[in-house]
Amino acid sequence: MLVVATLILASCGNEEKKTQRIKIVASFYPMYISALNVTDGVENVEVVNLTNGRAGCLHDYGLTTENMRVLSDADILVVNGGGMEEFLEQAKKECPKLKIIDATEGAEIDWIKDEHGVNSHVWMNIRYNIDEVNNIANGLAKLDAEHASVYRTNARLYEEKLLNLETEISAMVEDLGTRDIITFHDAFPYFVREFNLNIVASLEATPGHNPSPQEVAEIIEKIRPLQRKVIFTETQYSPEAAEMIAYETGAQIFALDPVVTGESNKGAYIEAMRKNARILREALR
Repeated sequence: MLVVATLILASCGNEEKKTQRIKIVASFYPMYISALNVTDGVENVEVVNLTNGRAGCLHDYGLTTENMRVLSDADILVVNGGGMEEFLEQAKKECPKLKIIDATEGAEIDWIKDEHGVNSHVWMNIRYNIDEVNNIANGLAKLDAEHASVYRTNARLYEEKLLNLETEISAMVEDLGTRDIITFHDAFPYFVREFNLNIVASLEATPGHNPSPQEVAEIIEKIRPLQRKVIFTETQYSPEAAEMIAYETGAQIFALDPVVTGESNKGAYIEAMRKNARILREALR
């Protein structure tokens, strides 16, 4: 039985602790699935989803009392970075000895920026998600040298699966009838870039806010000239605005998954992305 006795990390308290296990907390679902794959088969490692699959994207998310309790018992916090976790500074302040692994730190990401700041939904690009997986593996390898080779081997195996997924999706969306899409919010620009699609408009230009009447009118005007009118909502959010615009334009509605909630299994990201590709093909062929 493997015993993780060499790793000494501290909780939010002032006293250091020497523990028989490593508790890794992932900030939200995409980081949780990546961490599950990287830690596969490593004994005495526990991976927990901080937001428990309920938060979706972390726009304006504030730490709850329960979140702080989880962090107080954690050794490592894995975050997406890029500004997604606005609560990160609070977590660092409350838990100064908590080890942080930023999954995008140092990655060669061509960040998308707009008037609202940096778009941090990089896990929706498979290549960038691979970068995040490798960053998580390297971060864990530094903090738990005893299992470094396992973390890195797991990352390589998962990378192979992700590269196969990219090839599969590329073939599925290669011969679409149109490449113009209307999305719910800003979760898909990195996916769109990877697979050569074009976002004509986004219903939720400001994260967490329904479009204003003026924005709705502008979106309708953008949709009307399109040969194929398709609006993609997201499975975790209300389709109300999309339904109103579809009524005015005759657009069809399909739901895509930004992979921010789902099942707690290692294959969840791959299955969600594969399903997204199938839906795109059905909607745009």
